[in-house]
Amino acid sequence: MLECVPNFSEGRDKNVISHIVEAASKFTPIIDVHSDPDHNRSVLTMIGSPSDLIQAALAASHQAVRLIDISRHTGVHPRLGAMDVVPFIPLEQTPMHAAEAAAVEFAQTFAAQANVPCFLYGLIDLPQVRRQAFKSLSPDFGPDAPHATAGATVAGARGVMVAFNVVLDSNDLQAARRIARTIREQTPHIRALGFALESKGLVQVSMNLVEPMTTGVGTAFDAVATEAVSLGQTLAYSEIVGLVPRHALEGRQPSGLLLKAAPKYL
Repeated sequence: MLECVPNFSEGRDKNVISHIVEAASKFTPIIDVHSDPDHNRSVLTMIGSPSDLIQAALAASHQAVRLIDISRHTGVHPRLGAMDVVPFIPLEQTPMHAAEAAAVEFAQTFAAQANVPCFLYGLIDLPQVRRQAFKSLSPDFGPDAPHATAGATVAGARGVMVAFNVVLDSNDLQAARRIARTIREQTPHIRALGFALESKGLVQVSMNLVEPMTTGVGTAFDAVATEAVSLGQTLAYSEIVGLVPRHALEGRQPSGLLLKAAPKYL
């Protein structure tokens, strides 16, 4: 049993999003869809067998190539392509090598079918792939240059990760970036960036908790809150993208974490 969490570069056009979700749903149930207009990005969460998830990810990716022009894309989230990232995550007793094999099969097949360059991540982390792609790092599969409208896709295997965002009751982007920088430097196992949410007139500290059973949502929330207070900022709300292990909340109640919506547990 694997989890697959494709991230594609459309968070505004509901028609495009629905076509991509529908394509994937023909092969496996869709557990969650999270779309953000400022990031201009959507995240699907799917759980199933490796073969079903590969087919679902391929179907979604082909729709993304058909419907998204990355050369015209705008959004605050870093991205390389229309179907930007396709992670495979082993669940329960499934070994990591099963997720790694699924990622390789997906990337090799998608590159061959769509002529979209595909990078693998795992040994090289995702931010490093984004920085080095087509510079010091060549695609693992497909052409050596980005697709004209679909860019490139990154696939890989990883452990369970939690995407957690905290929104400040402020439009001070420098404050959000300063908080994110401090958290990256001082709190282990957290990647953090500060973004402006123009549609809301607010700013966000966007985090990936890469070891959520060690450094969980409660710890991340407290770190943001502490730094916000030091800068004279207050918190508006927080959100979890996709599913979260119950233990990653570290015993905290959703209301105490200012979660905008009830968490969906993995």
